[in-house]
Amino acid sequence: SFFCGMKSIRRSSLDEMIAEFLKAEIDSNDFGSAIWGFINSGYIKEDEIRTPNLKDSDQNSKRKNVLRAYRGYPNSLIFEGLPLRDMAWRIAKLTKTELAEVKSIREQPSGNWTNWSRGSRKLSDIARRISINEVHIPKVLLVAQNLTAGISSALPILVTEKSSGHIVALEGHSRLTAHSLLASSEVVVLIGEADDLSSWLWY
Repeated sequence: SFFCGMKSIRRSSLDEMIAEFLKAEIDSNDFGSAIWGFINSGYIKEDEIRTPNLKDSDQNSKRKNVLRAYRGYPNSLIFEGLPLRDMAWRIAKLTKTELAEVKSIREQPSGNWTNWSRGSRKLSDIARRISINEVHIPKVLLVAQNLTAGISSALPILVTEKSSGHIVALEGHSRLTAHSLLASSEVVVLIGEADDLSSWLWY
């Protein structure tokens, strides 16, 4: 299993995965407005997204509903076919070698990340192409600047399959590509491991 070779820090949970997903996307150009809609309506407080209390079941429930509303959690859109309930979630450290193997989601149809990697889906290939000016991705460069400045961000969320060991980014493509660009020696991530991911539409 992939976990055997990876530095596991501690166990995680679906509640924490949901919290990190929302924390990552509250300031996103693509998805932030959906989250702010819930904050502005009074359904959830901003600090329940930015500094979540995982021991508060009411907060956990609200975050789950927000993710369901705009991201299709737990079984449609990006989550379609992902066996969330059967996955073991961990906070772990990826080495530079492991980071080099992380792939983007299988976009439907082929999209930016696939094209930027020239079809390999490896985020490290995209980072290499940025470094030699073959592609220009402003959001990755901005994230790299923030990482260099020590501005903290949500944990990238990855999924992996026991049988193949493939690692795919569920959330955090720009952050993972930026870490690869910066040649970070270790990257702390939240990772879910399943026996089989063949049912996941984006695998």
